[in-house]
Amino acid sequence: GFLCPGCGATRAVHALIHADPVTALRMNALFVLGMPVLPVLMWRLLKPLPAILETLVRPIARPWLWLGLYVGFGVARNLPYTPF
Repeated sequence: GFLCPGCGATRAVHALIHADPVTALRMNALFVLGMPVLPVLMWRLLKPLPAILETLVRPIARPWLWLGLYVGFGVARNLPYTPF
Protein backbone atom coordinates (compact mmCIF):
# COMPACT_ATOMS: atom_id res chain seq x y z
CA GLY A 1 0.00 0.00 0.00
CA PHE A 2 3.01 2.34 0.07
CA LEU A 3 4.37 4.26 -2.91
CA CYS A 4 8.07 3.73 -3.53
CA PRO A 5 10.22 6.69 -4.60
CA GLY A 6 10.34 5.32 -8.16
CA CYS A 7 6.60 4.71 -8.57
CA GLY A 8 5.16 6.72 -11.41
CA ALA A 9 8.44 7.25 -13.28
CA THR A 10 7.17 5.49 -16.42
CA ARG A 11 3.91 7.43 -16.32
CA ALA A 12 5.92 10.65 -15.85
CA VAL A 13 8.00 9.87 -18.96
CA HIS A 14 4.79 9.16 -20.88
CA ALA A 15 3.34 12.50 -19.78
CA LEU A 16 6.54 14.32 -20.79
CA ILE A 17 6.51 12.66 -24.21
CA HIS A 18 2.97 13.96 -24.61
CA ALA A 19 4.07 17.47 -23.51
CA ASP A 20 2.25 17.43 -20.18
CA PRO A 21 4.81 18.52 -17.57
CA VAL A 22 2.20 19.19 -14.86
CA THR A 23 0.96 15.60 -14.97
CA ALA A 24 4.56 14.36 -15.08
CA LEU A 25 5.37 16.28 -11.90
CA ARG A 26 2.29 14.81 -10.22
CA MET A 27 3.37 11.29 -11.14
CA ASN A 28 6.95 11.53 -9.84
CA ALA A 29 8.43 14.95 -9.13
CA LEU A 30 11.85 13.65 -8.07
CA PHE A 31 12.31 11.79 -11.34
CA VAL A 32 11.17 14.71 -13.49
CA LEU A 33 13.30 17.28 -11.66
CA GLY A 34 16.31 14.95 -11.64
CA MET A 35 16.21 14.23 -15.38
CA PRO A 36 18.10 17.38 -16.48
CA VAL A 37 20.91 16.57 -14.03
CA LEU A 38 21.48 13.04 -15.32
CA PRO A 39 23.19 13.91 -18.64
CA VAL A 40 25.61 16.27 -16.87
CA LEU A 41 26.54 13.62 -14.32
CA MET A 42 27.01 11.03 -17.07
CA TRP A 43 29.20 13.44 -19.05
CA ARG A 44 31.25 13.98 -15.89
CA LEU A 45 31.87 10.22 -15.65
CA LEU A 46 32.99 9.92 -19.27
CA LYS A 47 35.30 12.91 -19.52
CA PRO A 48 36.43 15.76 -17.27
CA LEU A 49 34.26 18.83 -17.22
CA PRO A 50 35.72 22.30 -17.68
CA ALA A 51 36.85 23.77 -14.36
CA ILE A 52 33.99 26.28 -14.16
CA LEU A 53 31.39 23.55 -14.65
CA GLU A 54 33.12 21.16 -12.28
CA THR A 55 32.75 23.60 -9.39
CA LEU A 56 29.01 23.86 -10.13
CA VAL A 57 28.44 20.12 -10.60
CA ARG A 58 30.55 18.81 -7.71
CA PRO A 59 27.91 19.46 -4.98
CA ILE A 60 25.13 17.68 -6.92
CA ALA A 61 27.34 14.72 -7.81
CA ARG A 62 27.55 13.42 -4.25
CA PRO A 63 25.92 9.99 -3.78
CA TRP A 64 24.82 10.80 -0.22
CA LEU A 65 22.81 13.74 -1.52
CA TRP A 66 20.90 11.53 -3.96
CA LEU A 67 20.40 8.78 -1.39
CA GLY A 68 18.98 11.33 1.05
CA LEU A 69 16.70 12.79 -1.62
CA TYR A 70 15.51 9.32 -2.60
CA VAL A 71 14.73 8.25 0.97
CA GLY A 72 13.21 11.63 1.86
CA PHE A 73 11.01 11.60 -1.22
CA GLY A 74 9.90 8.06 -0.42
CA VAL A 75 8.82 9.13 3.05
CA ALA A 76 7.23 12.41 1.92
CA ARG A 77 5.11 10.88 -0.83
CA ASN A 78 3.51 8.50 1.68
CA LEU A 79 2.45 11.23 4.11
CA PRO A 80 -1.33 11.66 4.34
CA TYR A 81 -1.23 15.43 3.83
CA THR A 82 -2.51 17.50 0.91
CA PRO A 83 0.62 18.24 -1.14
CA PHE A 84 1.74 14.60 -0.93
